[in-house]
Amino acid sequence: MQDDIFTSRSGTPDDILTAQLSALVAPLAKNSNAVIDDPGLLDVARAVFAAYASTPTIDGLTMRELRAACAHVCDDDAVFEQRFHTFQALRMLLPAFEKKYEQRYILHPISMVGMHVILRVCERGGIGELIALLDHTRSAIEHHGANEDDVRESLLESRRILTVIANHLHVLVDTRTLDELIAERRQHEHPGLMEHVQALSNVVTDRFPALDTMAVTVTITAHRYVSARERFLNRIIEDGARSGDFSVLSPEEYLTAFKHAPVDLLSEVFTHVPVDPPDPGINAAALAEEVQSLSVRRVRPTRPPRPENRADEDDPLQDVLRKKDRRRQQAHQSAELVQREPGSTELTDRMRSWGWPLAAVRLTELLHISDPKGPYEIEMTDTLFVSPGEPLTYLSRVLLHRHADSVPVQDGMSPAEALVEEGIPE
Repeated sequence: MQDDIFTSRSGTPDDILTAQLSALVAPLAKNSNAVIDDPGLLDVARAVFAAYASTPTIDGLTMRELRAACAHVCDDDAVFEQRFHTFQALRMLLPAFEKKYEQRYILHPISMVGMHVILRVCERGGIGELIALLDHTRSAIEHHGANEDDVRESLLESRRILTVIANHLHVLVDTRTLDELIAERRQHEHPGLMEHVQALSNVVTDRFPALDTMAVTVTITAHRYVSARERFLNRIIEDGARSGDFSVLSPEEYLTAFKHAPVDLLSEVFTHVPVDPPDPGINAAALAEEVQSLSVRRVRPTRPPRPENRADEDDPLQDVLRKKDRRRQQAHQSAELVQREPGSTELTDRMRSWGWPLAAVRLTELLHISDPKGPYEIEMTDTLFVSPGEPLTYLSRVLLHRHADSVPVQDGMSPAEALVEEGIPE
């Protein structure tokens, strides 16, 4: 099966992982064949870890129980037995009791943690562990948990790691193929390295001035590594551009470039790509006609015709106007009963005698016809009467004024005339 454009041709991920495991374990290996050559065998260890984590037992597990737990990842009894005896010899599996021929085994927890550390190092590379060392040293200094000797040793180790990795990158750029460089690219995806180095350098300078020179040396070495990484990435991009290999960048990097890179820079990718002139196969007139035929025709809404010989009594608008006129006439009649001659009358006591809710209804009617230019006007002062024992607990002072030069609305006024009288257009 052909690889997709984002898959490197530098070998399978299992091959890369095997090479990294070999280099990682080399300082501890006794023989050259001490490391597994099939990363799939790590699944056996994972299955053993899962068996102990999911089985609530303090007596350990037997070899038969572990074989059953690993059946879904290893169907070869010989392979399982080889892994089991290796786990025994390296004391990953310990006898549950210190007895001869003990058949139950417990798991040493450091083995489970160690595999996670190894896989993390293989995934993030030495720079990831260097950043962890830098942050750990800075935290220890800030919390007064490191003396000058400890800090000196940490700075020296950091400089050694940076020097070795920078030298390694320069050699790769000068001697390796594009596929091999792509395989190493993931190990150097740490753009924030200089921030971590600078943070540690500042803390060392403040707390241990005698180590300032070593801190500066670490910073200079870090810059040398960054320069080597830029040279390394430029070689990948340039060779990838010449070969048309899309695997030089990850899908996330292509997406970031698409979102943030300038248009002119993105267009340079197709500078040397031959492109035929566009030919839609249809002229403008035919296209416009086709679009017109497919477009949705909008129908302008029109008012329905008025029914003939319809009585005014059935008109809902006329009915609304008649009801409004009746309410207005009732309000004027109520005001006429209170104040027949021009002048002013205080309605406070009368409102109190009406009680609740009649007082509210009458006051609303009077407010409806209150108008400085009309026959009647209601005045409510800021005075507040409070009567806790009466139904109308709170009441302001209410005055009704009848203007001398105005005439109340006559009975029989048409609804339209009533609306005009109140300032509402017909």
